[in-house]
This record gives sequence, structure tokens and C-alpha cells, in this order.
Amino acid sequence: MDGSNGRADERVRDSAVVHVMLALAKGNPGACTVLANLSHEYFGVVAAHGITGSRLWVLFKDLCDQDMQVLQATLARIRDDPLLRRMAANGQQLGPCFERHDPQ
Repeated sequence: MDGSNGRADERVRDSAVVHVMLALAKGNPGACTVLANLSHEYFGVVAAHGITGSRLWVLFKDLCDQDMQVLQATLARIRDDPLLRRMAANGQQLGPCFERHDPQ
């Protein structure tokens, strides 16, 4: 066996991850950069709570001071909180909490 099937499987897996990242980034280049550096185990948390696109970028940049460890710890706390899990299960999302509102 030459291992070509293994490489093909890896390319398919990588392609799927890229598609998920692009969907979660929603066209926001900052969010795409964050997702490229974020452990894949947190993608479900990000999706379930609507922390996507610019919301993810604001969370990372403004609230986590651009520190990936702080972001991952924050997402872990969100994932592990029973109330927040119930909210996500009922379709309620935290994402709107992370929108930037510029004063007019």
C-alpha cells in the first residue's frame, strides 16, 4: 500500500475544516485568523453560541486582549457552564453580546 488513500483522506478532512472555518468566519478576516489558530474542539462552542464573524473577532481582540489562551479558556467556561449549555440547546445565543456598538 502506498499511503495515497491516507493522504486523500487527510486532504478531504483538511478541506472540511477549511469549509467550517470559512462558514464560522462569515467573511471576517480577523475571525478567520482566530479560527486558524483556535483548537478545533472549540468550533462547536463558537457555532452553538453564535460567536461567529465579527463577534468572534471582538471577543478575541477586545475582551481577550488578543490572547489565544484566554480565548480558549473563555470558550471552555462557556462550553462547561450548565446554564449556557441549556441556552444554546434552546437556540439562545451569546453572540450578540460580542457585537461592537459604536456610539453615534
